[in-house]
Amino acid sequence: MTGGSAIAVGLVDSPILAAALLFLITASARAVIIVLVALRQSIVPGALLGRVIATTRTFGYGAIPAGALFGWLADNFGLAAPFFLGGAVIIVAGLLIGRWLSPAAIEAARVAAEVHSAG
Repeated sequence: MTGGSAIAVGLVDSPILAAALLFLITASARAVIIVLVALRQSIVPGALLGRVIATTRTFGYGAIPAGALFGWLADNFGLAAPFFLGGAVIIVAGLLIGRWLSPAAIEAARVAAEVHSAG
């Protein structure tokens, strides 16, 4: 939903529709973050959770300079270009990550976390 909405922002002319799509992007991204944080807490052993969170933040904050690329795209190819690229990246990332997030893989990680915490 997030990637498709981002691409749609690049396609619309109406500021009202663009605002509604941006709201949808933000709301769906927040929902994903809530689910992923809960998942992370359930599959990472407690002793490692701080390290995993620190690593996640390092990658997250490290990606902020990539925003300069989106500014360059907007300057050189129009305001729609960053929305097209961002939406495409979100969709591709979701498809790639989704391959590893099967229910069986999540359950195996939970069992491994429990074994690690108990041992």
